[in-house]
Amino acid sequence: MADRSIELQAAIYAALTAHAGLTAELGTSASVYDNAPASAATPYVVIGDETATDYASALVDALEHTIMVHSFTEDQSRLSCLRLQKQIRDALHEAALTLSAGVCVQIRQEMRQTMRDPDGVSWHGVQRFRAVTNS
Repeated sequence: MADRSIELQAAIYAALTAHAGLTAELGTSASVYDNAPASAATPYVVIGDETATDYASALVDALEHTIMVHSFTEDQSRLSCLRLQKQIRDALHEAALTLSAGVCVQIRQEMRQTMRDPDGVSWHGVQRFRAVTNS
């Protein structure tokens, strides 16, 4: 089974950082991370946890992935977090991602959530995407 997790993460990063709507929402920070530094200025996006499950058949060697994408803002209103999430969805949902090896057959957003961070000021958005890759 060919695991395309590394190639998929690179393609997701490329899609997010190339998306004009997302970079406009991020403004001068224009930050997409896989591990945000403690000094990261908001707003920013983090490509988070990922799972990969065997999705092979007799005809194809495939994996099903779930990828969490987090967005962080410090506005009093949830609106800026929702705008970030919209741009993230626009960048990834049913996108034709190009992998350096293998193929991303499909990527779709499965869920979206916004929540107030414990600091009482920041908003944290979470989106889960499902992708299928094969060799």
